[in-house]
Amino acid sequence: MSNETNNKDRDASKASRASTPPPVTESIAHTTLRHAIMAQLHLAGFSSAPAPVLEELERTVLQCEMIYIRTSIHQTDLNPYAMMGQT
Repeated sequence: MSNETNNKDRDASKASRASTPPPVTESIAHTTLRHAIMAQLHLAGFSSAPAPVLEELERTVLQCEMIYIRTSIHQTDLNPYAMMGQT
């Protein structure tokens, strides 16, 4: 019986670890953002872009994201139903 209990405990422990996603590091975020930007450039017909252009696009995307987050937080403070799509 104790062996069966140990197996169940181990299985539960594995399941809880498996459901926890790994942390997103700065390197992963940077690489993912760069891939998203390149995919959009390819869809727009560009085959490549110089590194300074990519860096500027990354900064612009991050600035837009920060503005969006600040605006969302501000709207939520004013209207608690804003984040739920209700007004």
